[in-house]
Amino acid sequence: MKNIRSLLLLFAIVSCTDEVTLEKQFLPIKINETSGLEYYNDNFLTHNDSGGEAKIYEFTKEGKIVNEYEILNCGANDDWEDITADDEYVFISNSGNNYGNRKNLSILILDKKNNFECKGQIQFKYKYQENYERRNKHPYDAESIISVDDKLVLFSKDR
Repeated sequence: MKNIRSLLLLFAIVSCTDEVTLEKQFLPIKINETSGLEYYNDNFLTHNDSGGEAKIYEFTKEGKIVNEYEILNCGANDDWEDITADDEYVFISNSGNNYGNRKNLSILILDKKNNFECKGQIQFKYKYQENYERRNKHPYDAESIISVDDKLVLFSKDR
């Protein structure tokens, strides 16, 4: 079988009987390194990881892209790791930091009601990080974000 670099997406559907059904779906090559996933208006939102275009993609359960939203005035996709949302906004963590040397970590704030227009960014740094030299082992690489009530929670891994 030819390697077409398509991505496989698994959906877990939980019914009232606590049974889990897994479905698989290939995504278009345009979404070649999906890094986050958020449920949105009966569809899904995703984005590519580091170095991808500053866009989010809305796609159906069947894997068909129905919208692409270019994210303007929020900077480049340095290393977008995850996506989450609350009632008003979608948040993208531009927080990938594989080598512990990034100083431009941020969370993008996108307006759901206005085609994901950038409303700003939350710049952040790690309280105890003093060394920004490139290295493989460090605890300063946030890979996931969730929205809980009025808070955003980042999850970092310790290499």
